[in-house]
Amino acid sequence: MSAPLLEIEDICLAVPDGSQMRPLLRGVSLSIGVGEVLSVVGESGSGKSVTARAVLGMLPQGAEATGSVRFAGSSILDAPRDELRSYRAHKVAMIFQDPRAYINPVRRIGDYLTEAATSIGGMRRGAARSRAMELLEAALIDDPKWVMDRYPHELSGGMLQRVMIAGALMGEPELLLADEPTTAVDVSTQAEVMAILGRLREEFDLAMMFITHDLELAAATGDRTAVMYAGRIVEQQPSTLLHERPLHPYTVGLLGSRPSLEAAPDRLLTIDGRPIAAADAPAGCAFEPRCAFAEESCRAQDPRLHPLAGGEVACLRAEQLLERGMDSRV
Repeated sequence: MSAPLLEIEDICLAVPDGSQMRPLLRGVSLSIGVGEVLSVVGESGSGKSVTARAVLGMLPQGAEATGSVRFAGSSILDAPRDELRSYRAHKVAMIFQDPRAYINPVRRIGDYLTEAATSIGGMRRGAARSRAMELLEAALIDDPKWVMDRYPHELSGGMLQRVMIAGALMGEPELLLADEPTTAVDVSTQAEVMAILGRLREEFDLAMMFITHDLELAAATGDRTAVMYAGRIVEQQPSTLLHERPLHPYTVGLLGSRPSLEAAPDRLLTIDGRPIAAADAPAGCAFEPRCAFAEESCRAQDPRLHPLAGGEVACLRAEQLLERGMDSRV
């Protein structure tokens, strides 16, 4: 088996908070192969977006990090600035939830799309404009030339998301980080954006880290799904297996909280308690205060990710619970 394109090993990340350091990630490990899509799900504050930014080598000011991020065998976290600049320009790209927050409102779309290609990539302006229009067309924009001359406020949110996708592909990256790319658009536009991403993945043989709150979207998009809680991966499985046979009580709770289209329940099931950030994790299992299956050992021991039934799980009782079966009343 060939080495993964992206390897993240035991990343711990903390940022200054007064006189102390506040943890954001607690030993995150994952990998993505060439052309593979990994979906990353979890409640807000679980560390999904911070993990993606670590892949870019974009750490918060004053952050302290241990562990490693390797892309095609090369270390990212300690790479020199010029290597990082080239890496971000040609190897990896990111699209965000709200394109209006990342596209300069006082410059035309054509400038946004071509600036990096000309200033960093060395492309001539004419060639960069031609390439940008090709990618806009690939993103199903009917009149690329018209869009190139527009300002961001003249385009809809769905159109701007397509522009951001085209911009991300200008450097011909091997890995695309998609951070909630459909959250800020309506359902019909969401379907269009996902169809575009799926087609471009095949056309350009893109690997992708797809970050989402939506379990159904994660399963439909990702070859594998990683579930995050309190700054750590608590489960990884092939997407179909995770939905059919979740290994971690948190995943069981998330799946059980989905509304059913077949029958209207008297009330929606929920996970007791509230999600916590990495900094608020207790000494043992971070999910223990919300878990219906917790025992005394769960309060004392911090479970590590380990292989189980074709996936990986961070739960001391996972083997027992898998044997007896877990329902969704977590």
